[in-house]
This record gives sequence, structure tokens and C-alpha cells, in this order.
Amino acid sequence: QISCPIKRIFLSNTLHDPTPIPAQISMDTRHLICQADLICYPMGSFYTSVVANLIPSGVGEAVADNPCTKVYIPNTFPDPEQTGMDLVQAVEIILGSLKKDKPGIANDQLLNYIVLDTQNVHYPAPVDRGRIHELGIDIIDTKLVTRDTAQVVRAFDDGQSRLSDVLFAHWSSHIGRDIPQVVVQAADHDGNEMRHRGDPIRPGSLLTSASALGNRQR
Repeated sequence: QISCPIKRIFLSNTLHDPTPIPAQISMDTRHLICQADLICYPMGSFYTSVVANLIPSGVGEAVADNPCTKVYIPNTFPDPEQTGMDLVQAVEIILGSLKKDKPGIANDQLLNYIVLDTQNVHYPAPVDRGRIHELGIDIIDTKLVTRDTAQVVRAFDDGQSRLSDVLFAHWSSHIGRDIPQVVVQAADHDGNEMRHRGDPIRPGSLLTSASALGNRQR
């Protein structure tokens, strides 16, 4: 459980030696990104599932070099990793992660649309549409939550379940088998409060593993 905003995320060799290290995507990964018909920054644990895949060197340039449409779909359920974060901040973190190697990349080369459902989803903070448009990004407001998926959201909102557990149970019920998990570790700035969380294995993920350090805001 995360009780304070995460300050930053970086890659390291081990959790016990949280020294930032550089990481470079392979040519095969760059080719896959450049050949994509659509690039989507999806729902999921914001830092450990989404941003962690954007910070290796070469990701931002590969995304920018592909003229396809880029879409961000924010979480429709509370994400502990986004404590204290609004939509504009989430977008700026995504753009900043992609621009770290080449700050001059235009926003519209990295993100074109944000897909929301303001009729059926209670987002943690009001959506600042004006600021989003200032960033050169359009909003598509459409129905994302159905009666079936709303059961998953309510199950997580009960305050007793972890998001990963709820999703695993939901997905497993549809495919009829257990979903493989990969462990992600995080700690505060003192190296305490280690947490271990399972995520579903994602075929084609840019990273096989990462260590995230959640520093407390000062």
C-alpha cells in the first residue's frame, strides 16, 4: 500500500542497490514501435506498468518517428501509484518520460488523444480540459465502463482488495486459467516498506524486470 505520492521512478540492477542505471531498447523493439498501427498508453499501475516501459533510452524517439495515432486511456479505477496526481500531471509525466533523451520532440508526436468516460467514471480529480488542449491533445469522451466491468471497479473500491487480485480473478474467469505473474518491487527513500506485487505477464513488454523506488514527497 502506498500512502504518499511517488516522487520518481528509475531502473536499477537490484532493489538492494538502488543506483539508477541506463537502459537502451534493442533494434528489434525500436522496429516494433516504429511499425505499430496504433500506440496506446493503457490502463494499469501508472509507474510500474506504464511509465517503466517508457523510460529506457530510445523509446521516445521511436514513438515520435512513428506517424501513427497515439492514445492514452487513464485508469477508470483508483490507482495507489497515482496518489495525489491529476490527469494533467499524469500526461506531463508520460510526455516527460518520453522526452528525456530529446526534449525538443513535439507533444503531438507522442500523444494525440486521451480517452475518458466522464459519465460513468469518477476520476480522482476534475479534468482540466483547457490545460489538456494547451498541450495539443484532444479528449475523446465516450462510454468505457459497462455493467460487467463496473463489477470489477466496485470490487476494487471496497478497500479490501488489491487491484491486481481483482483483475486476475476477473480475467481468469473469462479465460478459464490462472494468469502468470511477474514480481515488481518498490521501497521508500530509506529502503523500508518493501512491497511485492504481481502483474500479468505482458507479451512484447519492453522490459523484463524493473525496480522502482517510491520516494516520499518533501
